[in-house]
Amino acid sequence: MMLRVSHSLSVSELALYFLRLGIIGFGGPPAHIALMRTDLVEKRCWLTSEQFATDLTTANLLPGPTSTEMAIYIGYRMRGPLGALISGWCFILPAALLVGLLAWAYVTWGGLSWMQHLLYGVKPVAFALVLHGLLQMVRTTPWTPPHAVILLTAFALLQWTAIDVLLIFLLAGMAALPSLRKTTPATLFISATTITSTSIVAAPLLSVLWEFLKIGTVIYGGGFALIGVLQQTIVIRLGWLTQQQLLDAIAVGQSTPGPVFTTATFIGYLVGGASGAALATIGIFAPAFVFVLAENLLLSRLKQAPQMRRFLQGVNIAVIASLVHAAIALGSSALIDPIALLLCAAAFGALWWKKIDAHWLVGVGVLVGLSRLAIF
Repeated sequence: MMLRVSHSLSVSELALYFLRLGIIGFGGPPAHIALMRTDLVEKRCWLTSEQFATDLTTANLLPGPTSTEMAIYIGYRMRGPLGALISGWCFILPAALLVGLLAWAYVTWGGLSWMQHLLYGVKPVAFALVLHGLLQMVRTTPWTPPHAVILLTAFALLQWTAIDVLLIFLLAGMAALPSLRKTTPATLFISATTITSTSIVAAPLLSVLWEFLKIGTVIYGGGFALIGVLQQTIVIRLGWLTQQQLLDAIAVGQSTPGPVFTTATFIGYLVGGASGAALATIGIFAPAFVFVLAENLLLSRLKQAPQMRRFLQGVNIAVIASLVHAAIALGSSALIDPIALLLCAAAFGALWWKKIDAHWLVGVGVLVGLSRLAIF
């Protein structure tokens, strides 16, 4: 059913609210969504509980960043397509600007010894975030024997081939459909090794836009799912970043307010400066706007289709495989000595049992790095 658009709220009110949320919204998508519900359902009464729940269910089924898509949905409810654009980009821009500034500082001073000491304490915390996200996804995923086969096949393809990870996601989703299960994993392996992923030969900046558009179009599973895709695409296939640089990008994305997908902004800056940062940000977030508007106008019944749910379950399994693969590779860069290993274990324990927000843990990592700088 198409959303009813209310014009009782001004565009400036939408813009101010989501700018504020983009500035203070630490803690990732769960915290963002909780804040939106408290503010907009309970305090401001912009939406009813039923409307909020409906939008959240749909956002969870769409590829892309869930909390950003919620901001877009809310904007559409209030002011139509213009409201969707205003609310979405006002939520994104504060984080993108902050991450871009941090990327500039990283590039400017990253080669100095004090920056390396600082990052020494941040990398184990970033690795703990990866492990925590992986285990959360494993714990909340329904497992069946076909899913286990898809997981092992996807991991094998990631480990021993150079196939585009986005293609593996697509094939994993197809393999989860009942009509195709009898051919899994053979279909997944043969298809992946015979189909070539789309690529372009262009200037580096256009390549940045293209790669992040592809990622934003098919990424499913939230901010942690992004890590496996970045490791496979940006580090292994394209060679734009090292493992250490990806860990640093993850740490920045997790410790700043706003959408964690602004990790792409950091990477874009490292690859192509300010223009690269802008194009990477546009590329990874633009599909979310398209999906929300298309779902509302054309695909409102798609979320009810059992086949779509099964397809997305298959994609989610492949996302877990990519995250396992990324964790194996990133561990060697983060856990370089017993102190780093101890810091990682402590950060993981704080995440798992104490539910401490990521930005506080990254702050502890910074203090450890500064202490190391003082000693050495």
